[in-house]
Amino acid sequence: MGKIRARTDEELAARKQEILAAAKEQFITMSYESIALATIAEKTSISRPSMYHYYDKRELCF
Repeated sequence: MGKIRARTDEELAARKQEILAAAKEQFITMSYESIALATIAEKTSISRPSMYHYYDKRELCF
C-alpha cells in the first residue's frame, strides 16, 4: 500500500511534526551537510517529493 495524503489541517500539522521529529533525529546523529530529504523521508510516512508540499525550502524545514 502506498503513502496516504494528508487532507485535514490536523493531518497536515501532524505530518509537519513528523518531518521535524525525523529531522531532529538526523541532526543528533549526522552533520547538517550530510542530512538530505531522502534520509528524512525514510524515517517518515512522507515521500521525498512530498516534503516540498509541507516546506518550500530546506531552510524553513531545518
